[in-house]
Amino acid sequence: MNTRKAVFSFLLLIFYIPICLLLWFSTYGLINSIDPGIYIRFATENKYHDDIFFSKEINGKTKIYDTINQTLGNKDVDSINNKQALYAYLLKNKKLLINPISKNESYMKYLQENNLGLNDLFLYIERMTNLDQTLLNGCFYLVALLEILLFYFVFHYRIRIYIIAAVLYTFSNLNIFTLGIFGNMFYPLSEAYFSLFQNDFKYENYTIILNSFVPTFKEALMTYIIIDAIGQYYKDKNGRHISYHIKTIYYSIPIVLKELKFIDKTNPSICVKKVKIEFSYLLSYCKRNKRDIYLQEITKLLEENRETLIQHSTSMNIKLMIELIEKIHSKMKSSPKINQVIKS
Repeated sequence: MNTRKAVFSFLLLIFYIPICLLLWFSTYGLINSIDPGIYIRFATENKYHDDIFFSKEINGKTKIYDTINQTLGNKDVDSINNKQALYAYLLKNKKLLINPISKNESYMKYLQENNLGLNDLFLYIERMTNLDQTLLNGCFYLVALLEILLFYFVFHYRIRIYIIAAVLYTFSNLNIFTLGIFGNMFYPLSEAYFSLFQNDFKYENYTIILNSFVPTFKEALMTYIIIDAIGQYYKDKNGRHISYHIKTIYYSIPIVLKELKFIDKTNPSICVKKVKIEFSYLLSYCKRNKRDIYLQEITKLLEENRETLIQHSTSMNIKLMIELIEKIHSKMKSSPKINQVIKS
């Protein structure tokens, strides 16, 4: 079982990047199905819902596409299908475009009428260019968080996750303090890894991943730490609750036995139907801790005498009751799990 867990964990780590890319490719379809205006609101910092810089209507009035085409030569703006590629191309040629666009009186008049300027235009272009990377960062974070939570809740790798967090934060801090020198030492290793998925992995790709993966993975680990802290709070709270009940049962048994033995001396033929011990809670506790063999034996005793000890529907001779409770108490004393609770 441990081997299977290790193999599955290794595969999750190996395919982390491909899973991120698959989710990233799906993100555009999801956004388009919900509201394509999300892209425009992102690029205009939530100021506009429609394309206010390069729509066909605006081009018809201002001939802004003609201005760009004439400036950049043979590159036809209309022929670029991918908007991110178009905006990246425009941003790359920003210095060449500023003067010709400023001389397009119709376009500049349109911008002024809408309280816009060239700075707003190129900010829009820059944000649209960064859209791919922005969505990819979100995918890096989400997939990392989901994998971490899977390791936490399914594989119970709590300490291992903290070790990874310590290593990653150390790597990040060293990379920051050395101004990127430390991170560059791992480029050959990354190149070998990514060559499994693509042939043209370049240093530029590595820097993008370094500047995106490390910060997003750090944030995913920080989210996990917050979740773990909340989980530990409730676990400790539940632990105190369990400790209280188990200790109450453990220390109440000698008192009950003393009373039963006193009654047995005076009236040995009496039958007992109910004792003041929370055997129902003890049974549920034993079932949750099946690895303890003594708790397994207590479970068997309680199940065999459920009608008397838990349901209180039948009575039992007082001598038999004393023997049964003494057996249960003896096994509680031998149980490592119970002793751990009692000593806490």
